[in-house]
Amino acid sequence: SSFLLLGIPGMESIHTWLSVPYFLVYLSALLVNLSILFIIRIDSNLHEPMYFFFCMLSVADLIISTTALPKILSIFWFHDRKIYFEACLVQVFLIHSLCSMASGFILAMAFDRYVAICNPLRHSTILTHRVIKNLGLTIVFRGALLFSPQPFMLRWLSYCRTNITPHTYCEFMALIKLACAETKIYRIYSLTTMVPANKSQTSPDTFWLMGIPGLEHLHVWIGIPFCSMYIVAVVGNVTILAVVRAERSLHEPMFLFLCMLSVTDLVLSTSTLPRMLCLFWLGAHDIAFDACLAQMFFIHSFTAMESGFFLAMAIDRYVAICHPLRHSTILTHVHITRMGASVVLRGVVFFSPHPILLKQLPYCRTRRIAHTYCEFMAVVKLACVDTGATKRYSLSVASVIGSCDGFFIVISYVLILRAVFRLPSRQASLKALGTCGSHVCVILVFYSTAVFTFLTHRFGHNVAPRIHIFIANMYLLVPPFLNPIVYGVRTKKIRDYVLSFLRIKFA
Repeated sequence: SSFLLLGIPGMESIHTWLSVPYFLVYLSALLVNLSILFIIRIDSNLHEPMYFFFCMLSVADLIISTTALPKILSIFWFHDRKIYFEACLVQVFLIHSLCSMASGFILAMAFDRYVAICNPLRHSTILTHRVIKNLGLTIVFRGALLFSPQPFMLRWLSYCRTNITPHTYCEFMALIKLACAETKIYRIYSLTTMVPANKSQTSPDTFWLMGIPGLEHLHVWIGIPFCSMYIVAVVGNVTILAVVRAERSLHEPMFLFLCMLSVTDLVLSTSTLPRMLCLFWLGAHDIAFDACLAQMFFIHSFTAMESGFFLAMAIDRYVAICHPLRHSTILTHVHITRMGASVVLRGVVFFSPHPILLKQLPYCRTRRIAHTYCEFMAVVKLACVDTGATKRYSLSVASVIGSCDGFFIVISYVLILRAVFRLPSRQASLKALGTCGSHVCVILVFYSTAVFTFLTHRFGHNVAPRIHIFIANMYLLVPPFLNPIVYGVRTKKIRDYVLSFLRIKFA
């Protein structure tokens, strides 16, 4: 429930004297940074990019110093060494994330100097207020996102050693040493460096994919529908990309998001199906360790991207139905690009720790994976250390992303239904709902299989492995297979273009 901060070990006798320069430095930091913020605010001549970045740096410095120094001074002056566990986690997050933000703001100031000196005539057009705001938000988002896993990691660890920390504040590395479980992967994640290790212990050359346990004799026959679905997925999604590219009337937000979804489906299915078919038909069970990690990253990150694109398409339907006159001004090409880039960045950032974490685990058990592809939970079970925190991180990230996307999709459709039922005619209501039919169908397919897969991981300990693996395969196969069919059949513009092309081709 709490930790004890020792202060500076070996210098306890002069803690009081050490506090004097610490206090003076902290007081100076407060006065100087507040003065900078006040002066830049009241003097309009200082409303320039360099000083705006300077203000951001001052705010970061104020938070960093205020997070640590008051507690340090209470240790030095009042011997108040106790700090509650939750307060300690908050301090860890604020110190590390704000330090990252301060580094980012210094980089932004260097970029400003580069533009001002190397491109002086374009300085005001390159670094507009909007660009400055976006740079600042990106730096804040980066710091918060990269260091938000740290308090969760510390929260999940068990502390069976001493609760005494030889430090003046809650520092990640000092706390992690108190845990009684294997913490190397957490230290590596925090330092963002790869520690060399004995390859025979931590990184096996290959894993052995078993396929679907209990159905090995049917692998050849199971491969036929899987192959058929993969061919349909590839042909269908490539067709959608070609049609939207060729037909200028389809260069609308809904179809641009559909193209992003099609690319995601192509990558997702191609990262698993060819390897799976080699297993079913050619008996190729071996997969290289690095290839296994790459496959895992693509599967999990692109699944998160698919969920994000469904949310983007729901937002598009909401704007089109609830604010039809402002649809083209709200969802401009710039906004669509930013939304797509944000979805991709989210998937990459949240799931890039997965291969790093698994790379550092020691695998002293069997190297047989009871699955048709390299799935995170199936691989992590082969490690010979406690992986409870690693599994909780993966499940938490997946559940947070899925539940947040699902929640906002539901909110979008509640607002859509409210707007539709207020339309004066029944025909207008049906026409508006008809534009959402394809989207609703593919969402139901995606989230139903996703929820079932998640629940079997979390609670289905008595579910037969072959059922779980079969559903997991459907989760990766069915959405890429059905998405182009549903949109191709239900979307009149795509259907008409394909039919007209086929008539010309075979006429």
